[in-house]
Amino acid sequence: MKSDIQQKIDMTKETIKTSMDSFIMDAATKTYNEIFLKEYLTNYINLNYHLREKRNVYLIVMNVDNISKINVKYSNKIGDETIVNLGYLLRHTQSEDDLLFKNKGPGYILLVHDYKGKNIKNYVSEFQNAVRKAEIFVEAITISVAVVSLDEIPVGLEIAERASKFLLKANQRISYTHDLPDNAYVDKDNLVDRMTLGKILIAESDPLSLSIAKRYFELNQYKVIEAHDGVSAVKYANEQLFDAIVSDRYTYKLDGITVKQHINESSININTIFILTVQNKDVSIIEKANHIGVDYVVAKPIIFEEILGIIEREIKKRAKT
Repeated sequence: MKSDIQQKIDMTKETIKTSMDSFIMDAATKTYNEIFLKEYLTNYINLNYHLREKRNVYLIVMNVDNISKINVKYSNKIGDETIVNLGYLLRHTQSEDDLLFKNKGPGYILLVHDYKGKNIKNYVSEFQNAVRKAEIFVEAITISVAVVSLDEIPVGLEIAERASKFLLKANQRISYTHDLPDNAYVDKDNLVDRMTLGKILIAESDPLSLSIAKRYFELNQYKVIEAHDGVSAVKYANEQLFDAIVSDRYTYKLDGITVKQHINESSININTIFILTVQNKDVSIIEKANHIGVDYVVAKPIIFEEILGIIEREIKKRAKT
């Protein structure tokens, strides 16, 4: 029999392993997540660098187009089951040399270690067709796909930074598919990827303020979706993934606080940067904002450089986690 000390050591090891698994693995799909993918990419790129091997490495991001509608029509539980079933289907479609990871959005990232075909888009079509024809979902779904090649990331960077930028570009690129029809495909030849740095939802009921904000962010290479009231803001947040949401405290129909509460309940943007703008920044509003997970409360008159700085810092910070 093992000694008491050895038993305690074994229990400690198992606790550590369980904690690590929960940190790097998605609980619902039992698939390694982006945290693990980032570490894996760093090691893989480092290995290829030292072996001086040239491989056609790709990240393929695949997200369910109509997951928000499924969540609303059925339940979040059914939506989760849809994502799990998608993972099952993708694993049976992928090459045995590829690795599948759960991403932060409603889908997965497939790491293709060395694609031997002439056109990666042909490979992607296999997944999109398989999903479209599948009968394992509560209702038919489609997936939009973004593809990034490691060749797009500068080789002069440190290996860890190159891996981070590789993953960041993949996540940025998939966000552009939300403006395209379902079953979309985006790669380096899609010009929107080079023209915009991200996408922002602005909820503001004052037409002049909304127009000024839209013009400022567009001049700084951000795509802007306008919401003239809180109901529209919630609708857009349920349909599209944003890099940041900026909402006025007193938007029509639903105020900014209520908008954030709705997003917390059912939106794919639950972890998106949320900035609340207010006329008077007092303890009461800050406490309410903190309670529902608002990231920043900014007092009017708005200094747009301040909000832009917040968004860009947060995007960089979250890309490192």
